[in-house]
Amino acid sequence: MYKVSVIIPAFNVESYIEKSIRSVLDQTLKEIEVIVVNDGSTDQTLKILKNINDSKLKIIDQLNFGVSKARNAGINAATGEYLFQLDGDDWIESTALMDMYQEAVKNSADIVITDAFVDDEIRVDYFAGANSLTGDSVKDLLLGNISANIWTKLYKRSLFTENNISYDPRITIGEDLLINLALFHKAKKVSHLQRAYVHYMQRQVSLTKVYNEKLLQVYTMQELINNFLNENSLFEKYQKDFECLEYQHTYYYRIMVDTKSRKIHRGFYERGMMKYVEYLKNPLIVNFINTRPKGEQKLEKLFRYNYLLACMRLRLIKYFHMFD
Repeated sequence: MYKVSVIIPAFNVESYIEKSIRSVLDQTLKEIEVIVVNDGSTDQTLKILKNINDSKLKIIDQLNFGVSKARNAGINAATGEYLFQLDGDDWIESTALMDMYQEAVKNSADIVITDAFVDDEIRVDYFAGANSLTGDSVKDLLLGNISANIWTKLYKRSLFTENNISYDPRITIGEDLLINLALFHKAKKVSHLQRAYVHYMQRQVSLTKVYNEKLLQVYTMQELINNFLNENSLFEKYQKDFECLEYQHTYYYRIMVDTKSRKIHRGFYERGMMKYVEYLKNPLIVNFINTRPKGEQKLEKLFRYNYLLACMRLRLIKYFHMFD
């Protein structure tokens, strides 16, 4: 059995996919398999994949079903003890899988959290996979103390198979948080390896598409997380934490970003303001607001009283990069 199965969903990443796969094939840990799911690419992605001659590489070619179904296909085909998931335009340091696997074995961990580098085509930032941990993984995920992404984590495959956990194909934004809640809830031991391995490419084209087409899925994500907490008798325990997550992802982070669609932006604002009085009764939300940078605090306060004026200020901030 392989020690680690690496799953890479790929859709129209002809400029990046070979570097991504080479970074995995060149790992110091040799007992690995690389499963690439070509999700109906219309460029040269599949051709590039077929030209890579390595026995560790397995290619699944399917119609464009979306990233969640692509990841599920990869997980179902995997045979490794642990799973690592990488996007087709990202790459990893050569010792990544060896270090993560050894950390998992040493601590009998079901999940290993690492750090990462985030490259937005303008600059590269260090990204911490976890901060200020409380010892309660579900709480830490809801509050953002553990990053919701999947590309900073090594998972024991049995977490998926024994608990029937898979990606929900109904959402393509926020799906990482939803599946991580299920996985961390079942994990008996979690370890944090404080070193960056993944180079995550945050392409501007991708960001624009997300904001234009998928952003409203955060409401579906919110509903599914609510359902998960209730189905597992966790809602009462994490109600304040969930409300803080809701405030951040359906209001704060949405109004503080100047989306391409004014209609969508205003919609987030109006729905958030309907619950704003209740939000301010939650000490976690008040603390979140009070610990944001001063410039953000002033803008958030302005939004409470004058939407149009706040939007004008937001555009100026974006133009002059005042929050950088």
